[in-house]
Amino acid sequence: MGAHPFADYIATLDVEAAYRGAVDMAISEYGRDPYNGTISTTDGYFVLDAPPATLTEASETFLDRLDDPRIERRGDCAAWAIRDEAGTRTGWFFFGLASS
Repeated sequence: MGAHPFADYIATLDVEAAYRGAVDMAISEYGRDPYNGTISTTDGYFVLDAPPATLTEASETFLDRLDDPRIERRGDCAAWAIRDEAGTRTGWFFFGLASS
């Protein structure tokens, strides 16, 4: 089995609630298969030590951050704070490597 990148945006300010919401949505859509290729195959998250980004910035650059040693298949994914163009926080962007 392998791994591939995934990314999910959740418009919730509480990072734990956002992570749980992303996992629950993945399970609802793809089931509980431990190799379904979604965030539900991760064990948790860590908050990325980067300034909040717009959703566009995060979506276009997250692949460049997959070499972070804290991101592991069947381990933790990254949680990146997202802001709008005015600088107001809007949610969390989760990305990592999913078992597939």
